[in-house]
Amino acid sequence: MDSNAGIEGLLRTILALPTVELRVRSLRESFAAPPELQGAALDGICAAALQGDTRAREVMLPLALSLAQLADWDGAGEHPDRRKLRELAERRAWWALERLLRSAPSSEPLSAPELAVPDYGAGRELTVGERRSLARRPPRAQIERLLQDPHPLVVEQLLASPQMTEADVLRLASRRPPHRPGLRILSGSLRWLTRPRVRLALVLQPTCPVEVTVPLLHVCGRRELSSVVRDPALPPLLRSTARELLERSPPWGPPAAPLQ
Repeated sequence: MDSNAGIEGLLRTILALPTVELRVRSLRESFAAPPELQGAALDGICAAALQGDTRAREVMLPLALSLAQLADWDGAGEHPDRRKLRELAERRAWWALERLLRSAPSSEPLSAPELAVPDYGAGRELTVGERRSLARRPPRAQIERLLQDPHPLVVEQLLASPQMTEADVLRLASRRPPHRPGLRILSGSLRWLTRPRVRLALVLQPTCPVEVTVPLLHVCGRRELSSVVRDPALPPLLRSTARELLERSPPWGPPAAPLQ
């Protein structure tokens, strides 16, 4: 198949879908197919997006989010569908796609302090079921406690709550020391990762796997990329990829701050 025809076909397929959720699902399903079927088209879309093609840039968001959902948080190794696509990109010299799929060597998951169950003011420790129920429609006074809850199911329920605001989610994403269960749930939340400030907060979390943060770099602006390059706490792979994106992209919008 002609490469331009493949790029155009994939753009039409994804952009015909009306929501980010459907676009992410379609891309996730495509990763399970033999990588030769989509690899060249994905590489072309990544390259076109970097040069400012409007339709390609629109596809980059669901593409980045679909890859972030495949990240390894447990030290179990790279997802096989992602690995096959990355290895093919390296063999075929599809460098735009390779840049999107960069992965650090497998390692033990970064340790974080064990989180205690917050005191919810009930005079006893609430059960997980009680905390999940509270997280469905939490009173404003309880949201800060719920943001510190160690159980992933409680955090998942909280992030789905209509009471949550972007400011609440940014506190979770930016917390130091990090709330690892919360970051993992947040990295798969399409509701919140469609918001640029939330994506940037995850990118700036040193403990986030690069399999989450490297794809999200590709939907960052130049100012955000510059902040990544200058942050010595971030993984070297993330910083070097941000620098490459800055060097290869036209100066859309205000010029980025000088690199140090």
